[in-house]
Amino acid sequence: NMNSNFTIHKNLQSPLFVTAKTAYEYQVSDLNGRVLMIGRLESGTRTFDIRHQPPGIYVIKLMASGERVAEQFYNR
Repeated sequence: NMNSNFTIHKNLQSPLFVTAKTAYEYQVSDLNGRVLMIGRLESGTRTFDIRHQPPGIYVIKLMASGERVAEQFYNR
């Protein structure tokens, strides 16, 4: 979505990168709903590194200015 506040870059065997145009709240969880990371960040590019977690599928949720984005990514 070109109008989104967020750009998510996913690469296997490396951290997840998120670029945000505005301050935002984030939450990273596993598929069982267990929250691994949560917080608030300013605009810019940030790294979310969960390589120390078991391999599998995880979900990142991003919230800013009324926009909510949820995206699955694979941790290997």
